[in-house]
Formats: sequence, structure tokens, C-alpha cells
Amino acid sequence: MFSYDPQQDTLIKQNSELWNQIVREKIGEATLNGMNYHFHSFDPFADTSAFYETHPHFLVGVMSFTDDDITVLEDSFLLRNRPLRWVLAVLILVLGGFINLLAYFRRNDRELLAVSNLVSDQSHDGVVITDTMMQVTYCNRTFESMTGFSNDEILSGMHDIRSLSGEEFDSTKVMRFASIQNQTIESWQGFLWVVGKRHYALTHLSVSSISNNQGHVVHTVGLYSNPRNLSRESFEKMVLAQNQSTNEMDVYPLKLLETKKNGDTEFVVVYLKLLNIDLIEAQYSLDEHYVLGAQIRERIAQALQKDDLMIQYSPDTFLLAMHVSDHSDPKEIAMIQKVFDEPFGLRDKKQVIRIRSGVSAASPFCPDSAVMLRQCRMALAAQDHFERNGALVYDKTVDEHLLRYYAILQAFPGALARQQLQVNFQPVVDVSTNMIRGAEALIRWNHSTLGAISPAEFIPIVEQNHLERSLGKYVVEQVVRFLHELQEKSFSQIGISMNLCPTELQDVDLVPHMVRTLKSYGVDHNRLVIELTERTLLTDLEAANSVLEELHNEQIQVAIDDFGTGFSSLSYLHELDVDTLKIDRSFIKDYPETDDGVILKAMVGMAKELAIPVLVEGIESFEQLEFLKNLGVSAYQGFLFSHAVDEKGFMGLLNR
Repeated sequence: MFSYDPQQDTLIKQNSELWNQIVREKIGEATLNGMNYHFHSFDPFADTSAFYETHPHFLVGVMSFTDDDITVLEDSFLLRNRPLRWVLAVLILVLGGFINLLAYFRRNDRELLAVSNLVSDQSHDGVVITDTMMQVTYCNRTFESMTGFSNDEILSGMHDIRSLSGEEFDSTKVMRFASIQNQTIESWQGFLWVVGKRHYALTHLSVSSISNNQGHVVHTVGLYSNPRNLSRESFEKMVLAQNQSTNEMDVYPLKLLETKKNGDTEFVVVYLKLLNIDLIEAQYSLDEHYVLGAQIRERIAQALQKDDLMIQYSPDTFLLAMHVSDHSDPKEIAMIQKVFDEPFGLRDKKQVIRIRSGVSAASPFCPDSAVMLRQCRMALAAQDHFERNGALVYDKTVDEHLLRYYAILQAFPGALARQQLQVNFQPVVDVSTNMIRGAEALIRWNHSTLGAISPAEFIPIVEQNHLERSLGKYVVEQVVRFLHELQEKSFSQIGISMNLCPTELQDVDLVPHMVRTLKSYGVDHNRLVIELTERTLLTDLEAANSVLEELHNEQIQVAIDDFGTGFSSLSYLHELDVDTLKIDRSFIKDYPETDDGVILKAMVGMAKELAIPVLVEGIESFEQLEFLKNLGVSAYQGFLFSHAVDEKGFMGLLNR
């Protein structure tokens, strides 16, 4: 009698007269056009919400029959018994209403499940629901990307979850153990290994339980997420720590490597680092990171054979075990570089991923898998220190380099605290009078066991480990203290320059520290000169000018060091407010034997056009000094006058 039109969201009233009676009376009977009707209508949602109060949802039960039907059925006991007839009608109506309500709420449950699935699929984590038998009943698309398996493959149990030690992981047992230990614990989290289609991935799992009314766990819900990208500092700690003990993250990979070693004597272990993955990931949403990760693993798999291993410690760090035809010349490693030559990315945002790797060969050099893992990490660490891309195969020189590197790194903070780094001073000499007018501070380090450590060796180590600000403040303290001593001995005309590392320009306390130190020793600010290289200044011209302005506001002078080795041009010199131009020794060292000095002459002329005083480094002969006089250069440094000397030696030079 009444049907529902979903497009109009209204009841189509096929008999308006009967419908009006139902609306008025809610329950009753009617006879229209030879048809007898019994009806009962009600709104089960009338009191549930404001929405349903303004949008009635009627459930209408109607029974209809003709007069002929009454003739046929009038001998029936049930139909002759009017009270019983009404009772049956009401029962039928109530039963019909219950069935309708059940269907309605069942539909809502299905809709709620669909919405839950949609939310889960948009989660940044992999979501997995398991029952008490550890059977997966649901997983989202993120988890599919993490494993490389399809939904059907995961539901059928083709993936595997392993503890850090490699044992089978049972979340229900973990939850039961946790509840025994502490009744309030309803979740567990930690790292474990996910065994995917072609790889093993270190993953963080947070698992929670769902219990029934009796308190029994009926489901567990696991949220799987990638570890963070491995920072340089974390990797350094890992390399250092592996000499003392086995990292728990390495237990299962070592077992896998040992299995590989037993079945394949000709293979190499590659520790692979993706260098610029952070920049590429920044273009995408978090859930797209997993899709990108799947793309990267698929590419790496192209360079591997069927029985090779791919173990992923983090989105940017992989351990590979590759079969090779000749471990003394593993050409197969080039395949790894080849698959990274093509850009990676999603949609139209694609970029080449730069890689760096350390390689360790199997027999006969490696007695066990732990040594191989250590060696490939050491080779990668050496690549980091040399700041070179590509692969480095481990040999004994890697150990020698790294042992000294880490020894210097560990000794530096103590040497700084005990003032064991010595500041020497090379005179800056006036070209016309050949008298000392200043000096350049140069750091030296003589260690009791490591011997003489040149600045070229230890300063890169300091910079790579972000210790340059401590070194810079140390040198400022030593230089200003010595300026004070010179002042006390009537050499207040002498100024001293010192070098700054590029990253020191980012230190907001750089200039304030210099000012505080100068003030504490009572030294005129203009006696301190800060040297900056072209590359340092031109990395960020705006920031560099900001620092130069701050220095000049405090009457601290600025010199461009090693001029000519970077991006020398009139345009940038015009933009920078500097007090002195120091031309690198490479432009004078071959004069007059194989160099006529044309380039140096042009550079000096360029500086004169801008009215910037010039100092030339590396003067070692009288012919070179005479050439500077003819060019009108104001000052020089070099072995012709003196090499760098300690404070006592410098005082001696001043007094001779």
C-alpha cells in the first residue's frame, strides 16, 4: 500500500484517504473501495535526537483483504473470534516492527563497519585486527604497502611477524602475560620484524586488546609504523657500540645472514643509506610515505636474486646480502647504483635518490656474520666521513681511518676543557715597512698518544659532529686574552684575525659572545678581525650580510679569506661590506718561475676599484714580495717572514 522513494525521501501515498486516516488515528481499521484495512503505525526514533524529532520515521504495518476474502475465511475460528483476531494482528504488527528495526540497525552496523574501514585505510599506520587464534580478520592498505602482500594474501597468513630475536610473535600471548603482570595493562608496544614478500622490515608495533563482557580477549588491534630515518648521530653511536656488544636490533638479521652464509659462500653484505630521502618524503603525506617505501623496495629487489636478502632497518637504511660471481671484484654492487639512477616519486613529483653504501665480502676474510655486519657499517661510516657517494668495499685502511677518527672525536671535548688545543699566530706584515701589523690565529693540537693532529684533519671531524661552536668560542677566548696581553705590553696597535666555520654564522650568540669577551678583557673591538671564506658568505648572501652588519655595528672587522678559490666576482664584492681581501697563496706560489702574476694583478686591481685593502698569503721569496710592492698590495703573510708561532715566539718577533 505504501512504498519508499529514496530520491524524494518521502512515502508515495497510493491511497491518500487511507494515509490521512493513519496519520490521524495511528491505530485502527478502515473499509475503502471494497478493501478492509487494519493498521498500526509508530515512530521508534521519536525521542532519540533532534534530527528525528523534526524528521519523523514511521513504521506502518497494514493488513488488507476484500469482502470476498471474508466470505472464504468467515468459517475460520480465528477470524470469527474478534478479540483473538486483534491479538494476532497486534502480534504480527509487533513482530513485523521488530524485524524492520533489526534490519535497520543491521544496516547501520554495516555502514559503521564501512566507515571504520574507510578511516582505517586513511590511517598513517598499518592497521591489523586478529582473533584469539592469531588469524588476521582485517588489515588496511597501509599494511599491504608495508608488507608487499595483497589483502587476500595477508588474510590467508602469508606474512609473518617476528620478535627482535627472530621468534614467532603472538600478540595474544603478550597481552595475556601483560594482564598477569599488571591487571591495568590493556596494550603493548615495542619493535619487531615484519616479514614481507621480498624483505624483512624493522617496525614499531602498538597493540591493544578488545575484550568481551566476561573480560576475555576476543580481538587484538595492532598499529604498525616505520621507525624514524637513521640520523648520522644514531649511526655513529651504532658503529661505536657494535665493537662492545650486539645490538638487539641485529640479532635476527645476524641469524638471517648466518643462514645465507651457510648456503652461499660467494656473497657480499651491503649496508645502504638513502641520503636525500627526507627531502623527497617532505613532498608527500604520511600515508604516501609507505607507498614510496614500497616503490623503493621494489626497485632494490630488481638488483637482487631470488635467495638474496633485503633487511630494512628504517625507511632510509637497508642491509642487503647479495650473491656475487667473484667476491674479490663484486660487479653486482653496481646494479644497486643502477636502480637508483632513475627518479623516484609519486605523481609528477619525482627526484633521484642519492645513495651511499659500505660493502663487506664473505669468505675468506670474514669468519662470521657479525664481523661482516660490522665491516660494512664501518665502510659506510668512512664514506660519511669522506662525504662521498657510491660504494666503498671494506679493507684494513677503513679500520685505521675510523679508529683514528673516533679517537680524535672522543678526545676533542676533554682537550678543549683542559685547554690542550694551542692557538699559534702567524704574523701579518706591512709590505712597505716589513713590520708586523697583526696576526692570524691558527689552531694546533698535539695529543699525547695520537701525536700531532693538523687542523685539516680534526676540524672536519669537529664540523661533522656539530662541535664547531664550542671550538669557535674557545678560540675567541684565547685570541682576546692574547690581545689583552699585547695591550699590556704596549702593542695595542696589533690586531688578530680568526676563522669562523660556516655554521657558526647561524649561532645567535656569536657576536654577543665576542662582545662580552672583548669587554671582559678591556680590548678595543676593532682589534679583532673575523675571517670568512667566499663559500661561507655566498651560501646565503642575505644571512651573511646580516652577520657582517652586526659585526660592524660592534666595530669588529671582517676579512674575506682564501679569495679567488670560490666565486670571485665584482658583483658579490660590491654587495658585501668587508674590510680586507685575503688572496689565496695559489695565485702567487709559482711566481716568477711558471706564473707571470697576471691573474693576481687583475684581482688586486679589482679590489682597488672597490677600495678594499688587499693581503696576499703564502709569500716565500723576495721576488714575490717585490711584486706585491709594485702592485700596491698593503700586507702579506708567509714563510718569508715567519711561520705560525706560539705566544712567546710571537712576542719575540715583535721585539726583534
